[in-house]
Amino acid sequence: MLLSRVGCAFLSCLALGMVSSSASSVVVIQAIRGDQNHLFVPISINLQKQSWWLVDTGAPISTITETAARRASLQPPAGARRTSLQRLQPPEIAAKIPSSVKVEGREREVVIAQKIVSEGFDFGEEPMAVLRLDALEHERMRRVSQSFGNDGILGLPILKKYGALINCRTKQIFLNRNGGPLPVHRSAYEQMGFTYIPIKITPENHVEALGTIGTGEYSFLIDTGASTTLVLASIRQKERIPFYTERTTLVGVHHFNNPIVTSGLLHSFRLGNHDLSNSFVGFADLNLSQSEFTRPLGGIIGAEILWDHHAIIDLGNRALYLKARR
Repeated sequence: MLLSRVGCAFLSCLALGMVSSSASSVVVIQAIRGDQNHLFVPISINLQKQSWWLVDTGAPISTITETAARRASLQPPAGARRTSLQRLQPPEIAAKIPSSVKVEGREREVVIAQKIVSEGFDFGEEPMAVLRLDALEHERMRRVSQSFGNDGILGLPILKKYGALINCRTKQIFLNRNGGPLPVHRSAYEQMGFTYIPIKITPENHVEALGTIGTGEYSFLIDTGASTTLVLASIRQKERIPFYTERTTLVGVHHFNNPIVTSGLLHSFRLGNHDLSNSFVGFADLNLSQSEFTRPLGGIIGAEILWDHHAIIDLGNRALYLKARR
């Protein structure tokens, strides 16, 4: 039943001219949506039981829980395992695979997953950081009353490797089986009322788009793993935006020196040529390196804006498409 629906949706894309005739190289994975607007896909690691994994364009490395890593007998990239991985990776990538990475301000072990399968498609070998995913334990699937198992996060490197196109509304992930960008036509999206916004992948594996708040121009991260949009607290102060303090605090793969969040309304806010004015956003101190971005960092565009504005994120062709809310 699921495959039938996916197939119909993909044929619709072909009819619209959004993807060209090389359909055999295109993989479609149907995601589900959690109650925090996150997208999850079914993943099996090393032939283990399938579980749900968060699709996270804001994660610079894929991650796996300690329990799932033990269950799949994952090993660190040392000795023969590192050599095996290097044979399948470009030299400039293989040489950079570390034995640990800093996540949430702490060093985390890196392991190698040899087989990552979703709906029959094998992503191949991939390094993953091992850590707890407490923040996702309380997320629920829509139409399902209880919490559901989440064993990891598919980060940006593995998504961009296959030129992922993420449709946040239809909850579909399109991949190029052979790697690289999909044959997608910008004009087809624009004819459907979408605004094209160029994006780039930074050296630290973040998705960057340019935008404005008031008269200031900033860089923004496009982050499907962030449930809400966050703007730097310093911009709130500069623009003198009224706010109130939230009861929640920041958690995630980034290290936050000050996890306190405030909220308010942005009256003048644009991403590229798309108007996001009067969006209700959070404000926080985001401890991210400024040097990797084209402009001063403005904040993180999270899943609620991506959902509300029908976002289509085309990593392979470095494009973001947004549509005005109805």
